[in-house]
Amino acid sequence: MKNYSLELLIDVESAHKKTLEKIKNGSVVLEIGCNQGHMSSYLKEKMNCTVSGVDIDSSALEAASSYLDTAYNIDCNDVIKLDSLIPDNYYDYILATDVLEHLQYPDQVLKILTKKLKISGKFVISVPNASHNLMLMSLLKNDFTYQDVGFFDNTHIKWFTSDTFAKMLNELGLIIELHDFVYMTPEYEPVQNNRYEEFGLLEREVLLKHKNGHFFQNIFVVSKDENSNRAPVQNIDAYWFDCIQLNGEDSKKKVDVFDACVNINISEDHELNFDDVLDIVPTMRLRGIKNINLNYLDSDEDVKWNIINGFEIDQVIYSFSDMKIRVNIESKRALNLSFEYVDVNEDVLKSIFKLGSQCRSS
Repeated sequence: MKNYSLELLIDVESAHKKTLEKIKNGSVVLEIGCNQGHMSSYLKEKMNCTVSGVDIDSSALEAASSYLDTAYNIDCNDVIKLDSLIPDNYYDYILATDVLEHLQYPDQVLKILTKKLKISGKFVISVPNASHNLMLMSLLKNDFTYQDVGFFDNTHIKWFTSDTFAKMLNELGLIIELHDFVYMTPEYEPVQNNRYEEFGLLEREVLLKHKNGHFFQNIFVVSKDENSNRAPVQNIDAYWFDCIQLNGEDSKKKVDVFDACVNINISEDHELNFDDVLDIVPTMRLRGIKNINLNYLDSDEDVKWNIINGFEIDQVIYSFSDMKIRVNIESKRALNLSFEYVDVNEDVLKSIFKLGSQCRSS
């Protein structure tokens, strides 16, 4: 039996935190897949809820029992047992946090559990997002390797995107009151093929343009009351995310950016060592940059720089391969870098193709 005992994560953006935020104090709650009770304990002790728990693992359920008013040792794939043991019309909330992807027939489980909710009751559900860029990046590398835990957990037998999960809910007659998500870029999951730098610029462009590529988990608040307010499913691309790579003598540092106007200080520290030359790779996407300014922080003196592998059109320098800003600097002097991003349109893209190898370089 796999041990899914996890630390309760409520101080960072997580499915735990976002689930608990949606529960009212003093509610009657059923947690599906409660395991050793890391979330049930919070509901009981911090939120004064009446908590029941369901888990397939009897030893984990025993550990959770001190936090539970009622404990059910049930394999949720056994919908007959699930239906017969759990009372109808009883719960304000039923929680299924990263559970349904482990089940053979999650739609049938939800159908049974719908009867267990009060008419005003709600599901709070989280499921991994099959459309996360981790999935696409693995497939681009012709790889799909299961792991013991995590995104590619080897007991995940169902995969959902936000739209396909919403479709299943709709077919069950359930109403989505809220669609939320846990945002996470690929490199934070410890798997192979998780870094955009492993891919060419055009591949990165495709990855970052597709919808929900940084939705690690989809979270749904769902009602069975047909009079509930309906909410749309969010579909947001990852295109606004970018990063700047700083390459020193023998070290690298990545700076994430989420704005078209970039202004950062670059100093020699334990993460980045540079002597006379610093290479700045300003974008992981097919983008342009303009109004580049580099100066030393300890004076108003400008720093000279050259562009390698960039295409200049109307005073905007576009990245089409591995463009970099190469800076010759005085050792151990901190820098300030600023520039503006410019998105690429079809006319610019055609012009870049026509330019071919005519690039501005050092």
